[in-house]
Amino acid sequence: MRLLLALVLLAAAPAAAAGPDPKRHFDEANALKDGDACDEAVLRYEEFLVAAPDSEFAPTARYNQAVCFEDLGLAAAALEAHTAVVEDFSAPPELRADARFRIARIHTVLDENDEARRALGALAASVKSSPDAEVIQVHLAWLDAQAGLPRAAAKRLAKAVPVLEAAHAEDERAGLDVHLALASLTMGDLVGRRALEVKLKGDYERVQEALARAADAAGAAESYYVDALERRNPAWGAAATLHLGTLYVEFHALLSSYREGLGDDKPKGWTPGQTRAMEAWLGDRLDPLLLKARQALKICVDIAAQAGESNRFTKACDEALGLPPF
Repeated sequence: MRLLLALVLLAAAPAAAAGPDPKRHFDEANALKDGDACDEAVLRYEEFLVAAPDSEFAPTARYNQAVCFEDLGLAAAALEAHTAVVEDFSAPPELRADARFRIARIHTVLDENDEARRALGALAASVKSSPDAEVIQVHLAWLDAQAGLPRAAAKRLAKAVPVLEAAHAEDERAGLDVHLALASLTMGDLVGRRALEVKLKGDYERVQEALARAADAAGAAESYYVDALERRNPAWGAAATLHLGTLYVEFHALLSSYREGLGDDKPKGWTPGQTRAMEAWLGDRLDPLLLKARQALKICVDIAAQAGESNRFTKACDEALGLPPF
């Protein structure tokens, strides 16, 4: 609230209040931003923009201010500032394109998928250079996965991820980690879905094989989620642990329901020994699944504490920990 009030007061102040050299505020703001002091940087950028709205540095100042708003978790302010950059035709084309991408990314994190897809679709049609084009495809793959389009998502990732991994290996400072985290998260979702689509019917051997495939899929999904977490992006790391915890809760419910069914009605063609063996096998795995789910969700909540802010994924984790079966 104090930050927003300060911005209002700055916007109402006359241009002369900025002093004889408004660029000084621009330079100071950049130094503060580079020093991870975005709360102060946004004020310096605003001072500069009020004092010199027509400066050649104004588009960059507005863009940098928007990035700082993102870092501060002020999504509405970031969207407004990035939109101002996009609509400023004096801004360099690459700056406007990046602002458009950041707008799409903010909509994605806010779960405003229709807005995100529109923005990304427009960018995909105009951005052809690598690795920028592949970054856009990764974000579109995430939206595909969320919309229940696994084949489209997998196809995008198959083309984009190798290019991004090569670019990241060549220059680890290129900032591609966050996009690789989202790629891993999306792959985790695609693979994890296979575990929940297991068909538990038929003879004893067929059910054993189906359970083994489901367990392999769940394990593969966990590996992708862990990779996303290790990329150390708060939003996608939290999403990965949320989705991992949710996967194990749903897998627990699936196996628990099947085990209960065995007790009520022995499958056709099964011997009593086979039924008891399957009940025991499933019973041994139910509690560990819940334990792993709880551990994942607690890591998710811890991410919010470490980052100093919550997001929609960490909030969902906190809520899940207070619900059955925990």
